[in-house]
Amino acid sequence: MLLSKNGATGRRIQFTASIFTTALLIVFVLIWQGAAVARETVTEQLLDIMKAKHVISEREYKALKKEAEEEKAALNRQLEKSMEVRKAALARQVREQIEEREKAQAAGMEAQVKAAQAKLESENNPHGFHTVWRNGIVTESNDGNFKMHVGGYGELDFGSMNGDAELRALARGVGAVANGYGAEVRRFRPTITGTLWGNIDFQAQMDFGGGTTRVTNVWARLNDIPFLGNVQIGHQKEPFSLEELTSDEWTSFLERALPNTFAVGNTNGDYNTGVKIYNQELDKRMTWALGGFINQSNNSGSFYGNYANTDLVARLTALPWYEDKGWDIVHIGFSYSYKDRKTSNPTLDYDSKPEFHVTNLYTLETGLIPTTGANTFDPELGLGIGSFSLHAEYFNSMVGYDTRLSSNTVTNLAKTKINNPDFDGYYVQASYFLTGENRPYDLNEGIFTRPIPLCNYNWNTGGWGAWELVARFSNANLTSGGITGGNENDVTAGINWYLNPNLKLQMNYIFAMLSDRTYVVQTGVAKGGAAIYGTKAINDADANIIAMRMLFDF
Repeated sequence: MLLSKNGATGRRIQFTASIFTTALLIVFVLIWQGAAVARETVTEQLLDIMKAKHVISEREYKALKKEAEEEKAALNRQLEKSMEVRKAALARQVREQIEEREKAQAAGMEAQVKAAQAKLESENNPHGFHTVWRNGIVTESNDGNFKMHVGGYGELDFGSMNGDAELRALARGVGAVANGYGAEVRRFRPTITGTLWGNIDFQAQMDFGGGTTRVTNVWARLNDIPFLGNVQIGHQKEPFSLEELTSDEWTSFLERALPNTFAVGNTNGDYNTGVKIYNQELDKRMTWALGGFINQSNNSGSFYGNYANTDLVARLTALPWYEDKGWDIVHIGFSYSYKDRKTSNPTLDYDSKPEFHVTNLYTLETGLIPTTGANTFDPELGLGIGSFSLHAEYFNSMVGYDTRLSSNTVTNLAKTKINNPDFDGYYVQASYFLTGENRPYDLNEGIFTRPIPLCNYNWNTGGWGAWELVARFSNANLTSGGITGGNENDVTAGINWYLNPNLKLQMNYIFAMLSDRTYVVQTGVAKGGAAIYGTKAINDADANIIAMRMLFDF
């Protein structure tokens, strides 16, 4: 009823406008014609006066009178023709304006009708669904209680590494390649996330990258539980380390820094099955998280065995400075992990490639450490001032050596004496956006997230996306307590090009420097043909690496 009333009002306004315009046109015509008639009357009066004063003769008067009448007729015809043209132009203009207004009002009425119908449908069918594209396919119920997002991301890496003679010797000794080039699908992870009944979130994700198939995220989260906050159950990352919790597609470098091995510490990477409880405090200026996990040693997310190999993890973050929605920010945090190992099959293993995953050479390697457990500490620092950011973390892992398993050493040599190893490492990284963006911050998780270009790349309009310069120094020392897994420093410089929110190109140059590493080599053959093994030391090896990545996510 309201829509029809508004439509009638609009039509009355348009009709009144057209009448008013026509009236103005008529007045204009009358004035013009009146002026012309007035001029003709003065001419006739002048002829009459000239005739009365005998200025002109009767014959001249009649001739001039006839000419005046002919001019009058010609002028009237000209005026009539001009007025017809002007009236037609004005009438056409009025019609066009009325048509435009009618179209605009019709479109507005149609939009109102659709909105009213959508509202009515939502009220009558709250569980009805609609589907849109929003960085992926999003299907959502009318009342917002059910939602599903189908997306994912993929990373294609390629690059080359050139090591010196000492590094090439290490590669030959462990069956790897130090000098070469290659490419790989680093990660390919289709992802489904969503909400059930308005208060339970879920995620299901698999990784098909690197020539393997493995489970990454399969969890459900109960939100807004009194005194607990959020409870997340399933296969997931442990709440440890700022860099580790930053999603793979949002990191500033192709690979995480060398000491990230302390955040992983198992052969299945950085995902385990367990329970995480976390929440935000002080108007989201502080976050906390606690978790308990089963440490797993396969890609399928399955495990069955003795009551052993568990991880207990905690993390606390705070924002002493937070301005302009994170444009200026100081993040501090602290993570702690206890890896409990009470099994005859030790699974604690720290290793790292030189921040270049395409290679098959692990420059740092402890091997399987016979241990009762490990305590790992990680203070965090993050700074953001506009387009500039600085992140740093220090890791210290104190490993308890299990003397009952003394033959299971990194060198595979029996009776090697090992004390309790104390490994550590750190990184410092900086970035700067040349195009004015900043690195956003997630107040719910206490991590830095996806940068969004201020202007997407578009050749036709001159848009160039976002450009970021990055630099990092990282160190990991896995030589301690009789284990000589190596001490490595990596210096990395790079540039990132965010063409739009869904596509990023990266290039890193890495200079890796390795020392204090030993590896097993065959030194001879005993009587009877048995091989004799010994160790060889790496004192000063280095490599130059160029790595590139194309990443898309939605």
